[in-house]
Amino acid sequence: MDYSDRRKSHRRRMLQGGKIVYGRSALLIDCMIRDLSEEGARLKVASARDVPDNIRLFNSGDNTVIDAEVVWRSPREVGIRFNGKVSPISESDDPKIRNLRFHD
Repeated sequence: MDYSDRRKSHRRRMLQGGKIVYGRSALLIDCMIRDLSEEGARLKVASARDVPDNIRLFNSGDNTVIDAEVVWRSPREVGIRFNGKVSPISESDDPKIRNLRFHD
């Protein structure tokens, strides 16, 4: 099935490191951001079943975080829809989010 027809905005292909944040910001899953739009993203992960339904996505390219929900899964990828606005990690009320940094 071609999902591109259902998208409201164009997705940019990219290969950007990130982290899936969940569990009161205490748990992290490394990911690669493969596609990105204003409404959501496609993330490559080691195992999609390990990703909870509601997450925060940390984008290491611009040190931002955004709330999101998983809308589809394949074995090693998840599609997410954003549920808020992008915020710089430096402005977060959560000290664990403020201290996030991408490490290779």
